[in-house]
Amino acid sequence: MSRLQLLLIGFLLLAAGFAGGWATHRSMVVDRMHDVARMRKAGGFEDFLYRRIQATPEQQKTLDPIVQRYGMRIDSIHHRFGVDRRAMIDQMHEEIKPLLTEEQVEKLNRFSRRFEMRDGHPKKRRQRD
Repeated sequence: MSRLQLLLIGFLLLAAGFAGGWATHRSMVVDRMHDVARMRKAGGFEDFLYRRIQATPEQQKTLDPIVQRYGMRIDSIHHRFGVDRRAMIDQMHEEIKPLLTEEQVEKLNRFSRRFEMRDGHPKKRRQRD
């Protein structure tokens, strides 16, 4: 093999290693982000806690009433935070809309639609009720 071919193979192996490392890291980060998002809900918090402390089935039976109570509180806090945040953003939009051009108002409305279906938004709550 020529020196150029060896250099090309080395570069391709290096690029493949870089791409594989990047894909693996990205996958791990996405999984971690999903774990954090699941911990906002009562069931996800309980599962994460039990996995983290490696609770035995007997311990889980004993801990369940306490952990479930706190899990529900965490879920409630997250839900209230979303509702409060959405109300504050809606209030801000009402104050700034008169100061914007028609095009800017449309951009603001498109931006806001991205968040309408998230937990806690009044439109979603009405659909669930």
